[in-house]
Amino acid sequence: IEGVRNHEFDLAVVEHCSETDLSPFGTCLLPQDELAFVSAPALGLPAPKLDLDTLLGMRLLARKDGCSSKQLVRAGLASVGKQLEDFNGVTTSDDLHLTCQTVLGGGGVSFMSKDMVKDYLESGQMVAHQVEGFTHERCRSVIFNKDRMKDHLLRSFVNCIFSVMGRPLPFDL
Repeated sequence: IEGVRNHEFDLAVVEHCSETDLSPFGTCLLPQDELAFVSAPALGLPAPKLDLDTLLGMRLLARKDGCSSKQLVRAGLASVGKQLEDFNGVTTSDDLHLTCQTVLGGGGVSFMSKDMVKDYLESGQMVAHQVEGFTHERCRSVIFNKDRMKDHLLRSFVNCIFSVMGRPLPFDL
């Protein structure tokens, strides 16, 4: 978001919570992103529903502060009077490969986009869990500076993003 605001990037695809203020930007909403706690089958955690006490007994592999997935975990915990420190442990990493390898090895659970681990879920190498009271969806948007709204190349590129996702195109060219 800062990169677009500072004109370092022409556009960005961002994952965000619904309360994120994107009003300074031109935006095109993408389909919502479904998130889940994921684990290795070897941990034997119940699926698809997982109770909070069982979840808190695990090590959480989380992203850095400010990431929408971590914000959603914090909000879900706060809704029942809990916090991140109530987990058996928390490891912070923004390395998706390392997080996935740790989950696959049974080293904890992570709250992440199901799209990011789709192949692991489909092959049965990971199991997806939902916890009652947690928000399991977040918004996704393409953002760009409003002064670029009429830029043909930008509009064409945004349409390509939507086309790849099988969504109706936002711009007439």
